[in-house]
Amino acid sequence: MIILTIISILLFNINCLTAGQWVTVDSNYANIYRAIDCIDSNTCLTIANYSGWGAFVRKTIDGGNIWSVLYDNSKESMGLKLNDLACPNDSLYLVACNNGKILRSVNGGKSWDTIKLKTDANLVRLFMMTDNFGCVLGNPNKCDFYVTQNKGQTWDNIRLDDSLKFYYAADVFITKDTIFNFLLNSQEGKYFLSYDYKSDRLKILECPKGISRLFFLDSDTGWGVGSYFSGSTVFSCIYKTTDRGSSWQTQIEKPGFHISDIKFFDDFSGIAVGHNQTVIRTTDGGGNWLSDSTYPPYANPLFFLKVSIPSRTRQYLIAHQGVVKRYDLTTSINNENQNDSEKPVIFPNPINRDLMMFKLILNTEFYVADYSLFDILGVNVTDYIKTFKKQYENIIEFELSNSTPDGIYYFILKSGKRNYTNKIIIY
Repeated sequence: MIILTIISILLFNINCLTAGQWVTVDSNYANIYRAIDCIDSNTCLTIANYSGWGAFVRKTIDGGNIWSVLYDNSKESMGLKLNDLACPNDSLYLVACNNGKILRSVNGGKSWDTIKLKTDANLVRLFMMTDNFGCVLGNPNKCDFYVTQNKGQTWDNIRLDDSLKFYYAADVFITKDTIFNFLLNSQEGKYFLSYDYKSDRLKILECPKGISRLFFLDSDTGWGVGSYFSGSTVFSCIYKTTDRGSSWQTQIEKPGFHISDIKFFDDFSGIAVGHNQTVIRTTDGGGNWLSDSTYPPYANPLFFLKVSIPSRTRQYLIAHQGVVKRYDLTTSINNENQNDSEKPVIFPNPINRDLMMFKLILNTEFYVADYSLFDILGVNVTDYIKTFKKQYENIIEFELSNSTPDGIYYFILKSGKRNYTNKIIIY
C-alpha cells in the first residue's frame, strides 16, 4: 500500500521527464574558442586563441565547474595558433596548428611535443577515428591531407589528385572502414569527395550549396550543415545523405541563421547549433527539428560555433565571446510544499557509473528525517544507497552501490514536514 501511494504521488507530481537547461560554465571575452572535444560527460578539453597574442588548451573533469590550463604559449614571441582538437582517450591529445605543426600529448596534457609536417599549411581540421588512426587537413590554395596510423607520431602525405586545383579544405570525417569524406571549395563551387584509403579510390561529387560542416554516423549516412544567401536573406540549411554523398535530401532550407555544427548521438538523436544562439534538436534522424529555447537570453545574441555530445543527457557547446555552455537533462516537478528557492539540487546529475555518488544541496539548513529511492516503475530500491554523510549544514553526500542498474530513479527526502523529490539519472 505504501508503494502504491508513492507511485500515485510521482505520477501526479512529475510534469516533464525530458526538459533540459543550458548553463554557462565559462565566459571570458579574451578567449576566442576554436574547438571542444569531450572524453566523457564530465571530461572535456577546449582550445582557444587569446584576442591579443597566444593560445591555450584547457581541461575540465567536473563538467565545466573548474578548468585547468594544460598548455599556454602567451609568453612566447612566435607562439602557435590552435585550430582544431582531437582527444581519442584521456591520455592522447592532438591539436592542429598553423605552419604545418601539430601539438601532441601522450600523458594527459602534462607535457607536449611539436610535430612538424612536410608543409607550412595552416592545419584546419583534425580527426581521429581511433587511438591510432586519424587525419589532418591543411589549406589554403590546395588540399594538404595527412594520415597517421600510430597515434600521431608520424604522418603520411596522401596526394588525392593533382588536377584538383585551388581547393580550400572545409571539413573531413573518417568512418570506421577508412572512408574519408571531404568537403572542399574550389573556384567552380563546392564539392564532396569520398576517398577509400584502403583501395586508393576517389569519388568527386557536387553537393548542395551552403554546406560548411559534416557529420557521418557510418560510411554512407551523414549530414551537411551551413547557410547561403539568396539576395539579402540568409537561408539555414541541413542536408542528409544515405549513399555517401551521391545524393542529398533537404531537411532544412529556410530563412534563418548560419548553422555551424551538427552532431548525432545515434541514428535518431541529434543537435545542431549556429549563429544567433541557434540550437535545434531532432529525435527522428532529422525528419523534424525543434528549436531549443532553454538557454538564457543575451542582449547581444551569441554565435554558437561547435557542439559536443558525450552522452544523451549532457552536451557542451562553445560560442564567440569566450563562452562555454553545458546542457543537462533535468526534471520539472510540481510540489505544493516545494518552491524554486527551496528545491534541492542533485550534483552531479546525471551520475556517471565511474562515480556512483551524488550530493544533495539545499539553499537552507536541513536535517534528514528519512529518504527513499524508487525506480521508474515505482519499486522501492533504497537498498541501492549504501551510505550517506553530512558534509556541511546544507550538503549531504550519498554513495550508491556499484550494482545499481543504469536508468532513471526518483529520490525522495523527508526533512521535517517537507518532502523533496528529485529525478536522478545513472548511466
